[in-house]
Amino acid sequence: MLYLEYLTKKMNGFVRFMKLVLISLIVFLTSCSSKEKEPHPVDKVIGSMSDTLPRLSLPEGADPEHEDWKGVDLEPKEPVLPLYPEEEAKKFILPEGYHIEPILTEPQIEQPGAIAFDGNGRMFVLELRTYMLNVDSEGTLEPESRISRWSDNDNDGIYETGTVFVDSLIFPRFVLPYGKDAVLTMNSDEDNVYKFTDTDGDGKADKKEFFTNKYGRSGNVEHQQAFMYYNMDNWLYSTYNAFRIRETPRGIIREDTGYNRAQWGVTHDDDGKLWFLGGASGLPSQFQFPVHYGNFKYENNYAEGFEEPWGAAILVGDLQEGMDRVRENHGGPRRVTGAAGNDIYRGIVCQKSYTANCSTENLLRGSCVRSILSLPRV
Repeated sequence: MLYLEYLTKKMNGFVRFMKLVLISLIVFLTSCSSKEKEPHPVDKVIGSMSDTLPRLSLPEGADPEHEDWKGVDLEPKEPVLPLYPEEEAKKFILPEGYHIEPILTEPQIEQPGAIAFDGNGRMFVLELRTYMLNVDSEGTLEPESRISRWSDNDNDGIYETGTVFVDSLIFPRFVLPYGKDAVLTMNSDEDNVYKFTDTDGDGKADKKEFFTNKYGRSGNVEHQQAFMYYNMDNWLYSTYNAFRIRETPRGIIREDTGYNRAQWGVTHDDDGKLWFLGGASGLPSQFQFPVHYGNFKYENNYAEGFEEPWGAAILVGDLQEGMDRVRENHGGPRRVTGAAGNDIYRGIVCQKSYTANCSTENLLRGSCVRSILSLPRV
């Protein structure tokens, strides 16, 4: 009798144990299933679109023969849908002999605004996750942006391993790798720059230090300072700010410079001379002389026709400034509508004719504009 009672207790204990195992297994499988069913960002965007196409009309009192409206096509158009990375890569029009391939895409990253590389080839991505999520740009200053760090561990050119290096940022203005396992950055509408360091090697910053202040400005996030650019002269430069800073054993020092007339973009050539980039104009600025020489007024900065971007016809003819800004029989703009960064190619991989060419991105057209530089050295 005692033996049967002992076996019964054992069996009941075993049954309870198996129930717990079964419940845990169900929870695990449910978790895996939910992760597998998570839709791709492309599918999310397509699924959020309305089936009803909007119908537009001229503003009340508008003259249809005016240059802003003449020839405008207001018929409903099918929405421009997002593409998967491999499909998008096929849409690029490249010079003969070139190809393009994605190295890091959604959903691994979201809303990338800038990238920077450290001395080990690791890529830091500035993810502006709150920018223009709706037409009123609601929530832009919520602390949901981040800096992620990515590595290519097998040297195939694809950045497959990443961590969230700094999280909960408010529309950060830049990311600059600065020293071992550290970056400099700052939030929008703030004045202080901070240094974030990963001290334990887990890929996440765990130490925050004050670096410098009086660096920012407030207002529209598109019109605040951007970049902290480390030039060959060991000075740090930014857009908008008419000064440069440098770290010394006695602390941060600051020097006035000329006004750089730039919104989003700083790069340098082989001589270390800085090239800034206007936002709305999409044109380089302050390139005739080093910006720390002071302010100078220049005439005839650009060759005739330099402001006009050329490329494949897009046949859209839809610009905020009106039809007089549209190039006939082309559909593209008569000048760059906005720029998102610049770079001067100084490498050896591409053909020699690309060396010392300045490239900028045209926002509306989604194109890269190559500018031929032919300036004497100073």
